[in-house]
Amino acid sequence: MSSGVLYIGFPIWRGSGGVGYAMREALRRGFDFVEIDLETLKPGGVRGSRIRLGYHAPYTIPLSHPYLLRDVRRYLSELVVFAERTGAEYINIHMNHPTYYRLEKLNNSLRREAVKTIKHLRRASSRTVITLENPPRGDYSSCGKLVKAAEEAGVKICLDVGHLAYNMLKQADVGKTTREIRRCIKQSRSLLFLLHLHNVRQNRDGETEDHMLEGDLNLVEIAAAAVEVGCRYILLETFFKGRSAKKEVTLEDACRLMQRIKKELLA
Repeated sequence: MSSGVLYIGFPIWRGSGGVGYAMREALRRGFDFVEIDLETLKPGGVRGSRIRLGYHAPYTIPLSHPYLLRDVRRYLSELVVFAERTGAEYINIHMNHPTYYRLEKLNNSLRREAVKTIKHLRRASSRTVITLENPPRGDYSSCGKLVKAAEEAGVKICLDVGHLAYNMLKQADVGKTTREIRRCIKQSRSLLFLLHLHNVRQNRDGETEDHMLEGDLNLVEIAAAAVEVGCRYILLETFFKGRSAKKEVTLEDACRLMQRIKKELLA
């Protein structure tokens, strides 16, 4: 099917062998953009790159906190300014704040402050898109609350397929899990800017393994559903190869998946 413009990207983190090298290799192998992890890297020398840039903000930093809110907003604002200065297409942020058992008044306050933080970051960005991602656990691991938070904050959405499937596969089969992913894609269609695409599988102990290249999901089918609703950025956030979490994915492995997706979706 013809779907117009489609950008497929590759993630860069501390284990990628150097930011500059990984960017050059991704470009050489035909990737359209890279997403650089700001949790483990402090990249330099990316301005003027020939490949499109995206960033992933540190996922262990909460968007609100009872005591650290001022420092959180200052540091995340610096990252947004950095993303703007280096010409990034987007900066992606986990919807993340602490929640406390049976302290609903405090939890509601933290939720409101998290949304205020995202609004604060949005004002620091004039061109770079801010996307809000569903984490693998917690209140925002489902689609509805993420969409509501993004609407309140006035930002776009990054839908992480593996995070959606992570807990679902413990309760449902692959078919039902895939239907829920497709439903979530449709629910977020007006805000969906970026898809984090990776596979999951259940091992013999019943535990779910994430960020797999191969697994229980049909990644091409899910990518097609996202493109159908207008999503144009797909990051192949795969770190582990095959049906084992012991062998890391190479750029060549991810490149083959990219080519398969483009062949199917842009034919």
